[in-house]
Amino acid sequence: MKAKIIFVGTPDFAVTILQELFKKGYEPALVITAPDKPVGRKNILTAPPIKNLAKRHGIPVEQPFRIIEIKDKIKALAPDLMIVVAYGYIIPKEVFEIPKHGTINIHPSLLPKFRGPSPIQTAIMEGELNCGITIIKIDEEIDHGPIIAKKAIEMPHGIYYKDLEMKLAELGADLLIKTIPKWINKKIEASPQDDLVASFTKIIKKEDGKINWARLKAWEVEKRIRALQPWPSSFTYWEKEKERILVKILQGEPTELEETNTPGKVYSSKKDKIVIRCQSGSLIVRKLQLEGKNSMTEKEFVLGHEGFIGTVLK
Repeated sequence: MKAKIIFVGTPDFAVTILQELFKKGYEPALVITAPDKPVGRKNILTAPPIKNLAKRHGIPVEQPFRIIEIKDKIKALAPDLMIVVAYGYIIPKEVFEIPKHGTINIHPSLLPKFRGPSPIQTAIMEGELNCGITIIKIDEEIDHGPIIAKKAIEMPHGIYYKDLEMKLAELGADLLIKTIPKWINKKIEASPQDDLVASFTKIIKKEDGKINWARLKAWEVEKRIRALQPWPSSFTYWEKEKERILVKILQGEPTELEETNTPGKVYSSKKDKIVIRCQSGSLIVRKLQLEGKNSMTEKEFVLGHEGFIGTVLK
């Protein structure tokens, strides 16, 4: 008989893992996710991706503002295990201790490195050579609990955030399926994390996407472009006459070219249409987008936007 599971999660990362649970015959007794939120310029109330998946499988869904509100419901289900994947909210001790075998969390980093809310983005920005998944038993501190299982892979060269998120979700799903029966049957033990080597990530905010051409080296800008798509994206401002236009840089390559001494200045080289000077080196731009418009290649952009070459981006 399969273990009675409660699944707690919100975004696409959690969807991939729940889908794999369904494939392997695990049907959660309950799915807990974040409340519906207004999305987009029209503020359309939108359900979390995990809610839609659970509903399609006929699984009951709860969306409390605070999980403590449904403590009695969780207790009444008498779960064997609660699985948390990118829920986005703190789970108090009086809730995570309810399941017979505790509450486990799937975290997309090699803990204790990169605890916190943005491990995937941080791994890309810092140029990590390896990445991976860690399954821990939840305790009262964030991403601090003892390690049950861990799997590392080589960081794919030039990978973007969404692609790495999917890759790690698939890795996490596979590791979880292998870990559940071992954990339930007490065939593995959790090991404490080494707090002395722990590192922490921060919440990504919109302003983190603004490119500081005078501070960042070309290779740092390129990594941020890959780490911060699709949100908040890496962006800069083009001051055109009396307009201040937001420009998203979607794809680029670092180069040692330095044909100007002014950080943020846009120039063309013999081979490339759009090159932007950084603190050191320059960024060759391959794809960019004006806010609210379709993305364009650098050649398309230059043809349609006279005066861009030679400007200094802010």
